[in-house]
Amino acid sequence: KELLRMEGDNMLPTIEYLKENSTGIYYFGLGFIQVKMGDDVRYIFYHPELTPRFVEGEEIHTHPYDFKSEILKGCLEEDLFDITPKAEGDWDFCKIDCKGSNEKLFPCRANLDTVLFHLKGEVYERDYARLHSVSTTEPTITKITKGECYGKAFALMPKGKEECTPFIHERHPQVCWDIVEEILKC
Repeated sequence: KELLRMEGDNMLPTIEYLKENSTGIYYFGLGFIQVKMGDDVRYIFYHPELTPRFVEGEEIHTHPYDFKSEILKGCLEEDLFDITPKAEGDWDFCKIDCKGSNEKLFPCRANLDTVLFHLKGEVYERDYARLHSVSTTEPTITKITKGECYGKAFALMPKGKEECTPFIHERHPQVCWDIVEEILKC
């Protein structure tokens, strides 16, 4: 049985490989589906119909771990940010977890630092503390390999917003698998 297939210079996993070897599939309210492959590898599937649920675009956030991302299909725009703590800032800097809880730490202003475009075949690395957001307008697949874990992540929430829940279960796993299969085929 074929587990991987070539697409250009990249190896894409097959739907059979993902289903047989995954330890979970999850819809994230940031606008993507994550297929978990054990503790350290994640396949991330972006699709235009998976729009972010909580803000206009993906929330500006960090990760609880360093990571390496390989673009297997499609492309990503990545915006990198720094912040300025300000009482009159438009954002709240919050400690978050993947289960939806958040703790507002201080108001701030987000400053766009750099805009990057990651194309198919590219590999980039991100430090756990780097604030960023990603977006795409086409079906895109990335393979994330986790590095050292620091156990906490942060996000910027629009001022006055109370909920930050990037990890949600509003799509049935089979619906997620159907979307993943569609992205793999297109």
